[in-house]
Amino acid sequence: MRTLITLIFSIFASSSLQAQDRLFTYTYQSVVLNQGQREIEVWNTLRTGREGFYRALDSRIEFEFGVAKKLQTAFYLNMSNSASEQSFDINDGEDLVYIETEMDWSFSNEWKYKLSDPVANAIGSALYAEIGVGSKEFEIEAKLILDKKIGRITHALNLVAEPEWETEIESEYNESGILESEVENELNLNLNLTMD
Repeated sequence: MRTLITLIFSIFASSSLQAQDRLFTYTYQSVVLNQGQREIEVWNTLRTGREGFYRALDSRIEFEFGVAKKLQTAFYLNMSNSASEQSFDINDGEDLVYIETEMDWSFSNEWKYKLSDPVANAIGSALYAEIGVGSKEFEIEAKLILDKKIGRITHALNLVAEPEWETEIESEYNESGILESEVENELNLNLNLTMD
């Protein structure tokens, strides 16, 4: 009940708040908060639709702060809860079906430094770095952000490198688990455009 009241209050209170003009979900722009400005964002994502029973809720609370004229930082608390149907072969093709739940948390800190402005300069640019530490993983994300506003159209391009170190226990039902570590390296190119 308290969560519902908080949600309703947040919706009505947000009508009097000002926020940064973030146009894209995953692609960042070079703009930063002015020195001393603060912003709080709350994101919730419900994941469903897999074969068998599956539900997950990802929540992210972000606090952004303008540190200097061209520099901002942000702190995130990330939580994920999931429940999924699992099966275990007990004998002769007979399966035991059960629901497995999992909860993960992580903390992230990001920094963004604006190099040039998308309106005043030929192209907007920024450097971005984020470190994430969680119950099962450690990750670093680096981005080169390029964007340009031409008339009513905003273009944004992010070049992303993201190494991730993950540790988890792989186990069968009623058997001892095996600790596994994995390193993943991702390189991504995100390109978006939108019209005002």
